[in-house]
Amino acid sequence: MSDNSSKPSLHVVLKKEDINPELLQGKIAFVLDILCATSSITAALANHAQRVIPALNGEQALAIADTLDPDEYTLAGELNAETLQGFSAATPISIIQHNKPSLVYATTNGTVALLGSQTAKTVYAVSLLNAKAVIQHALTHHPGVTFIIICSGSRNAFNMEDFYGAGYLISLLPLENFTLTDSATAALQYYQGTDVKDCLYNSRVGKRLIAKGAQDEVDFIAQKDIYAVVPQLINGTLMNIA
Repeated sequence: MSDNSSKPSLHVVLKKEDINPELLQGKIAFVLDILCATSSITAALANHAQRVIPALNGEQALAIADTLDPDEYTLAGELNAETLQGFSAATPISIIQHNKPSLVYATTNGTVALLGSQTAKTVYAVSLLNAKAVIQHALTHHPGVTFIIICSGSRNAFNMEDFYGAGYLISLLPLENFTLTDSATAALQYYQGTDVKDCLYNSRVGKRLIAKGAQDEVDFIAQKDIYAVVPQLINGTLMNIA
C-alpha cells in the first residue's frame, strides 16, 4: 500500500454555506459558479475589464459604485436569477458588451462564495471558460499545497453544474500528486460520465435561463478553455494575473 501522507489533499466543497474559513487557511481555493458568476467574471477580464469588484449584494455594490467615476465602471448584478433594478444583466455575453475598465458585480451565490473564501492562501475564480489556464498557473505557483474547489451552489442547495465544473478541474490535475477526498472522486466521476450541455440545460438555473430566452448565455458558458485569464482575488478585487 502506498503512503499518501505526504501528498496534498484535493477536496470539493459542495455549496458556499459549507465553507469553513479556518480550514481554508494555507490552502488554495478555486471558486466555481458556472451559471453564471465566475463565467461572467472570466469573460469580463478576458475582454474589457481590468478588474472586477465582487459585492455581497446589490446594496454593497451600489456603495462601492458611489466611490468610483461613473464613466469607469459597469454595475451588474442579480438576486435569485433576476437582474437587480438599475443594474446590467449579470451574464457573460451581456457583460462583454460593456466597455468599461471596472465591473462592480453582485450575485446571489458566486460573489458571496468568493468573498467568503478570503481566508485561503490564494483565491481564484474559475469557470469552464478558463479552467485549464487557472489549473496550470496554480500547479506552477503552488506545488505541494492542498487544493479546495468550492462550488457556490444556490441558496444552500447543491448545483450540478458547479459539481460538473469541479470534476472538469480535477480532470486537468496530475492526480497521482494528490490525495482525493470522496467529494473530489465523486465530482471527477460525474464529469467523466456527463455531457456538458446535458448538465447545464437540465440544471435548475440552466432551465430558468433558457426559459427566459437566454440559451445563448448557457451555450457560451458551456465552452471549455476559450480564455487564458487567471482571476485572482486580491484585497477584495479580482484581477487577471496571467
